[in-house]
Amino acid sequence: GERFTVVADAATYDALGERVARELKTLGPVDVLILDHPHADMANVESLAVKLADADAVVAVGSGTINDLCK
Repeated sequence: GERFTVVADAATYDALGERVARELKTLGPVDVLILDHPHADMANVESLAVKLADADAVVAVGSGTINDLCK
């Protein structure tokens, strides 16, 4: 099956990300990536791209910053 990666920060993971990850596990393997005070800059985009290289699908749970980084 597909490999999912849930991307969140600590607050959004606690609020909803854990539930999203649990539901996705019914469909396939799930990795969770918790970002520490994310900022949408090129250094973080490049770092995140490396970490997400093995993901078939990325699920952003959180703020505009997290969504921007995952695009």
